Amino acid sequence: MKFDFLIRFYDLNEGAFAYHRHCLSTTGAINPVFLKTLEFVADELFAESIKDNPTMNPDHIKAKILERRYKIQYGLDRANINEGCYSQASLRAKKHYHEFGQYDQLAIRKFIDDKTSN
Repeated sequence: MKFDFLIRFYDLNEGAFAYHRHCLSTTGAINPVFLKTLEFVADELFAESIKDNPTMNPDHIKAKILERRYKIQYGLDRANINEGCYSQASLRAKKHYHEFGQYDQLAIRKFIDDKTSN
């Protein structure tokens, strides 16, 4: 359950990162709080993947996470280029970017725990 949630959260973060690159990067640097959230969720996903797959090589897990990042980024880059910053995907990414650009790591950890506790 936690792994599935982290995958969805990770994907939303990557979408928000692509949104920033295409729709906001001309107006300023990425929100440092959001960047910490992006990194924190990626680290949590890696840790959960290792926990769920203890026999798998950690380098392979890391490579798969990066591969997922690149596929998501590529798809969203194409959508932003083709449809602009007002597509449904971009608007979702914008909302996520602004929402999760205001919470520190403790709040993000609590959010994850609340969403994944039984």
